[in-house]
Amino acid sequence: MIILLYGDLGTGKTTFTKGFIKSLIKDSELTVTSPTFALVRVYDNNNNKIYHADLYRLSDPEEIPYVGLFEDSEGIYLIEWPERLEYYLPEERLEIYLYYNKENITIRDIEIIGVGEKYKKLEEEL
Repeated sequence: MIILLYGDLGTGKTTFTKGFIKSLIKDSELTVTSPTFALVRVYDNNNNKIYHADLYRLSDPEEIPYVGLFEDSEGIYLIEWPERLEYYLPEERLEIYLYYNKENITIRDIEIIGVGEKYKKLEEEL
């Protein structure tokens, strides 16, 4: 599963990801942190890996093969700043756009777009 998180700084991409990972891994001691400097953090959910990538600091898309993305076809990928993927962008994916609400900046508006048959179905279900 590939989930791409789009949004300006502070719109809640990391907060969304933390909640998503904690909902899958039922461990009260688990600390989910932003991989801003490490680029990718991996969490194990009963032999199913969850990859949390923050590509904000990625300087060149040519680095993608070296950061550990898309190594596990069974894994779950949550990727912040996917604009940095450029031509490595997966053909099928779930795109989540987070926006500041125009009337109240403490509220976020969310848009979900499924790209590809599997993800379009998921979009409809959500």
